Amino acid sequence: MRIPWIGLAAALAVTSLADAAPQPPAFRLGDAATPIEYAVSLAIDPREPRFSGEVRITLRVNRAAPVLWLNATNLTVESAEYQQARRKIPVSVIPGGEDFVGFEARGAEFTPGIALAIIRYHGTLEPVSTRGLFRQEDRGEWYVVSQFEAINARRAFPCFDEPGWKTPWRVTIDAPAADVVISNAPETRTGAAPGRDGWMRHEFAQTKPLPSYLVALAIGPFEVVEGGTAGAKQTRLRYLTQKGRADEARYAKEVT
Repeated sequence: MRIPWIGLAAALAVTSLADAAPQPPAFRLGDAATPIEYAVSLAIDPREPRFSGEVRITLRVNRAAPVLWLNATNLTVESAEYQQARRKIPVSVIPGGEDFVGFEARGAEFTPGIALAIIRYHGTLEPVSTRGLFRQEDRGEWYVVSQFEAINARRAFPCFDEPGWKTPWRVTIDAPAADVVISNAPETRTGAAPGRDGWMRHEFAQTKPLPSYLVALAIGPFEVVEGGTAGAKQTRLRYLTQKGRADEARYAKEVT
């Protein structure tokens, strides 16, 4: 006579555990945490369909929370850790469906204050659509370009991918040495990429505060047409074209 009760108790226990599992946000991330600045490192070969990355997010935890959620789409998190008040917080990665990934503190929960998230991951370059990081072929040459507007930065790196959050960004890109690498900040240093024969590391200056959708990058055998300077601040102008198509930038250079 006790067996049905045992079965019922087990069923209730399973249901209770399922109910207690962290649930991703319904739409927006909420205000449990606020991004302060990002450092993004990417390794991209336009000839290959996959890329890898590491993002370091300095953030402010606004209230005690067992789980912190970020936006991420089609990214596989390989490892993650949080540092807060000089202590490392081990975390478990919580799948959050198509648009989110959660990080659950193991042991003590996240407490209010400044924290650093370090997330290593890999993803796939979009082969057809022009969103996130996508790759395209032209005359046998491969190129990677970003299009993060309006909410597609989450396809390139875990982040707070909402336009209301504006933070400084620092971008570093490892790519094959033959490729031109561009981002929307001045390049500050170029050198051999550690552990990658025939690759170069391109480091870019920290940007002004930007929403995630305004971060931009391009990698490939581009031809660069110098356009001089323009404006009161004498901003340097350059035009990128696919290999062998520099002449097609002539008109843009003349009228700008």
